Amino acid sequence: MERRGGTVVLAVFLIAGLWSSARADVLKFDFGRSDRQARLMAGFTQVTVKDDYSDANGYGWIGVQGEVKAAWLEERSPLAGCCRRSGGAQCGLDDLACDYVGGGGKFGVKLADGKYVVWMMVGDWGAYEFYPRGKYTVLAEDKTIGELDHSTYEKFKKDFWRHRDDVYKHDEDLFEKYVEPRFRTYQAEVDVTGGRLELQVRKDSGPGSYVGPLNAVVIFPVAEKQAGEEELKKIRAARKDFFQKKYTVVDMKESYVGDMSAEAGRRGFAAWPMAYGTPLSLSNRGGRREEPKPLTAMVSLGEMEPVVILVRPLRQDPGKFTCTVGQLKGDKGDVLPQSTVAVQTVKPWEMIVSADQDMVNKLAKKNVRVNVGRRVVAAIPYFLVDRNWFEGEMRLNRHFWLTVKMPGRALSTTYKTNVTISGMGAEHVMPLTVTVVPIKLARAKQAVSVNYSPPNYPRWFEDSKDRWWELVEKDLQLQYDYGMTTVAPLGGFGLPRNPGDENRWEKFINLYQKIGFEQVLVQGGTMSLYNRMPSDLGSPWDKAWQDAYVKIFRDYEAVAKRLGQKVIYSIGDETTNSGGEAKIIKVGEIAKERMDDIDLMSDINGYRELMGLAPNLDACGFNNGWSGSYGTNRQEHKLMTRDVIERVKSLGSAPWFINGGKGRYPYGIWFWKTTKWGQRGKIEWHYDASSVDHFNPFDGTSTNDFGSLVLPDQVSTVLFELCREGVDDLRYLQRLDDLIEKHKDTKDTFLQGVVARASYVRDFWQDCVADRFTSTGNPDGSGDYAGKAWPPDRLNRMRREVAKMICMFEGKVVSGVYDEVALVDGDTGNRPERQIGGRVKTFEENSEHATQGKNCFKLTFKGGKGYADQWGRAPEKDWRGYRTLKLDIVNPEPRVVKVNLNLRDQTAANLGNWALTHREQFNCAPGKNSFTIPLVGMKSSDADHEFDLSCLFSFFFTTSEEQDTTIYLDNMRLCPR
Repeated sequence: MERRGGTVVLAVFLIAGLWSSARADVLKFDFGRSDRQARLMAGFTQVTVKDDYSDANGYGWIGVQGEVKAAWLEERSPLAGCCRRSGGAQCGLDDLACDYVGGGGKFGVKLADGKYVVWMMVGDWGAYEFYPRGKYTVLAEDKTIGELDHSTYEKFKKDFWRHRDDVYKHDEDLFEKYVEPRFRTYQAEVDVTGGRLELQVRKDSGPGSYVGPLNAVVIFPVAEKQAGEEELKKIRAARKDFFQKKYTVVDMKESYVGDMSAEAGRRGFAAWPMAYGTPLSLSNRGGRREEPKPLTAMVSLGEMEPVVILVRPLRQDPGKFTCTVGQLKGDKGDVLPQSTVAVQTVKPWEMIVSADQDMVNKLAKKNVRVNVGRRVVAAIPYFLVDRNWFEGEMRLNRHFWLTVKMPGRALSTTYKTNVTISGMGAEHVMPLTVTVVPIKLARAKQAVSVNYSPPNYPRWFEDSKDRWWELVEKDLQLQYDYGMTTVAPLGGFGLPRNPGDENRWEKFINLYQKIGFEQVLVQGGTMSLYNRMPSDLGSPWDKAWQDAYVKIFRDYEAVAKRLGQKVIYSIGDETTNSGGEAKIIKVGEIAKERMDDIDLMSDINGYRELMGLAPNLDACGFNNGWSGSYGTNRQEHKLMTRDVIERVKSLGSAPWFINGGKGRYPYGIWFWKTTKWGQRGKIEWHYDASSVDHFNPFDGTSTNDFGSLVLPDQVSTVLFELCREGVDDLRYLQRLDDLIEKHKDTKDTFLQGVVARASYVRDFWQDCVADRFTSTGNPDGSGDYAGKAWPPDRLNRMRREVAKMICMFEGKVVSGVYDEVALVDGDTGNRPERQIGGRVKTFEENSEHATQGKNCFKLTFKGGKGYADQWGRAPEKDWRGYRTLKLDIVNPEPRVVKVNLNLRDQTAANLGNWALTHREQFNCAPGKNSFTIPLVGMKSSDADHEFDLSCLFSFFFTTSEEQDTTIYLDNMRLCPR
């Protein structure tokens, strides 16, 4: 090896100087930037792209020339220095790992000849543009001491998917799990001759300066190996200590497991259903009251519906748990395919979240004090993995997520099967009942979707780049299947820049149309153009700038028109954040003046921005807004209110929501209500916005997933499942809207009653939704709760009642939805013995006279006098939508008995006018008698009074006999037919 420069004596002198800040036998270098964001670990010597090797310096880059250019990277070819941002909750890496110099240059250190141990750390915490890929070779004295080979997709994916596919273990060391694998260390003993050690992370293939990011070098003599190894341990300990201080971890395991049943204790685990939408936690408490709850799902044709099961092991080392589901068998004998019910496991993820009171309490038990709202790390059940098993841990809740995917046709309306949870040598069988609403819901009428950025990783490799469009199609198909009616791409589908380039915009439109999206395509990739125009064109106030800007949109629109695709283009991206409202308002004026024939919108998050753009744009997409970085708005001025929505509409712009709330309530009944005020669309951040190490919650410039609803390879989060359920709520409500509108002028008496009842039901649920999307009732933050979410049981009640109204309109009887309603039945209801009162009544259990079940009511009229009544508390007071009233009377007498049923609506009851009562007289022969009373068009018996079925206030039984008379009453019910 050829060496240049001074003597060994000088080298020793220089090394002593470098070591002066550390141990006398260890030399340490920290690589990074020289300018902004520069960070240096204590005891290390800083190295940047500016440090050229010289004898006087004693270390530096060999053979690097040229000027330094500083931007996102600090570059000096071939070198590039980078420092990942680490403020607040971002990055969170120690001073050694957060920065590097890449590019593959040779680094030299002046050393006395001899044997040395070399330790090198290579890695990048990541950002959108980088994941360790390509190939590099680590060299010391031109000898290979290590390498990374991610040069093909097959080699790369083992690392890329590791945290998706690994087995979750609670209380793992998060530094070891997530940080260490991203920073590879290479160590070897080398012989130094000629007075200089040369090191290199040589780029063999891959993306430019990002390959082989060198973070640190540590050197010590082999003779001092023990001391050197101790120093390496201290370095690692310091890095780990930084991480642990940065992130306060909350142990979500619950020591109190609840009051479990004896059966659960015997088998070693408890399992019970959870209403989907209930916040999943590793420490949800429950107990014997939860276990008997049935597994149920109500689903329409072609719809998906979740069923969630919580499993809690009660003993040490529980091992593997599995969930298996039998085939659904219908009440008409048909059997659905095994694939109708998909089983997945909800995988926990160590998320950075705001501490709630439960987390604060858990930390306090360990003498760690934090306030509510403080950023902490907690393992949260987060995304779904395609496996029907998990490894259990004692007292740690885990969840199976079942999805019923109902086919487009089904013979039965009720299907049943068993769900078996197996573990710890035992099985727990849980019956599952699926109720099918025999309708196929239309897709949503508005544009609902998520922002979409295509996956980059397939294009990194020769063996996968041809699959890129295939993966894009899978992503779009998943969005369509989850009810999204448009797509809002943010980039990756632009126009060709050079002759021969692929026209991704054209291909994307073809794919969009192939899948079948119904609403206007939202091109979000143009939203930041106003900030990316060449500086030599001037500003939006200059004609050259305007001409170039307008041309880009017209080029996009020319392709869309040729393909017959309606597109709306975004011109701005939340300029309230940067205080740039005036600039985007000017761009809006240009758009109105020069592109009035093109549909345009903007992403907006402040009132000033919104009011400035609304008069000039076809649509304005906004969220609740904020004051802005420069306080250009009032903090209390929330935008997602009825007043603001109607104001935007009055200015000539269609209101949309952009980043206005994810989950079931925001996509469902809240959005549905706002459509009554003119809301036209809803786009949420983001399909997959995760950083480069997608399944590493600490990776990149932003922690967690940066708002991702779906992770790579179509891995859905729990939140995306709830968004889909919100869209389904929207579809149910819109189906009801359509039926009310269709039949509003009907002459059919039965349908008139259904229209009136359904209209009331719709008004009730609409009135339950606040007119503003805030957690407080008043603009200044004070007042009553208004709401950003509803509990799952309320949403489920809403959907079931809406489904009932739909079935009433369409005459489709569905068990448990629109079916017979028991009014008097000795076996039905919470307190069946109290369904009817009066002195003549006796509740008779295990009666031989029961016609339904085992129990019935004995009515004994002494001398033919007395009555049995039901007053004001019937389980169903509104009888509209039911065609008949049916009941059974058993007459034990040897003679025909005359029994009277008197029905009183609210008018008759309030006025005390017996002439307004409707009376039915039954001639009951000995034995069982069944009677049917038509309800449609019912009138009072003694006056021309149309009976008000909307509020049946009371009914009572009497007899026309003048002697002692006994009858048995059972199975009195409202019937759809």
